[in-house]
Amino acid sequence: MKELFTAIILFLPLFGIAQTTSEPKPAGSNDDATIWTNAIAKNPKDTDAYINRGHVKANKNDYRGAIADYNQAILLNPLSASTYYDRAQVKEHINNNTGAMADYTRSVQLNPKQADAWYNLGVLKARNGNYKGAIADWTNTIHLNAGFPGAYYNRALAKAKLLEYDAAVADYTEAIGQNPQNAAAYYGRGNARHHTPDKTGACDDWEKAAKLGYREAFENIKNFCR
Repeated sequence: MKELFTAIILFLPLFGIAQTTSEPKPAGSNDDATIWTNAIAKNPKDTDAYINRGHVKANKNDYRGAIADYNQAILLNPLSASTYYDRAQVKEHINNNTGAMADYTRSVQLNPKQADAWYNLGVLKARNGNYKGAIADWTNTIHLNAGFPGAYYNRALAKAKLLEYDAAVADYTEAIGQNPQNAAAYYGRGNARHHTPDKTGACDDWEKAAKLGYREAFENIKNFCR
């Protein structure tokens, strides 16, 4: 991916992918929805049965079927933050990012202590170009879970998009501290440092990224460090 910055070309990393939450496997067979269909037939207001059948369908890539079950569960219990979160993740699979964003937003309104939901909401906002909103969401993520390197990495990238390079360097540094093998973070920090007086630091970071296998770093080294 290329992007023009002040008449020079740097190869930029992408925003990290959304987090997924492992759902507890429902009782019985996790690849057979029959048990939950039978439960619903006996009690059409069994919210958990709709949720668990939705999980089964999602696991089998029947995303629209899963959404239908989550819809029914939400009708029965509109205050379940986790069901909005589950539906948001499935909506992402069918590229309904607007719907996913609405569901993540409702999920954190109902339960503001969900670090993953804030993180995923930030990813979607960033992909939509709302970098300030994404930064706010990842800041919430970090407040809830300081050991979340993906949030620091993405927040750094968003700050760089807003030309806040010193702040980006600080977040990349935190991400690297939590995961010293994060080649993308070294590479991104090198890009940010390239826009500050620390050109030597930029080249050092690209060298580290290259040693960790980040191919785009070699091009930046060739263009700016030799």
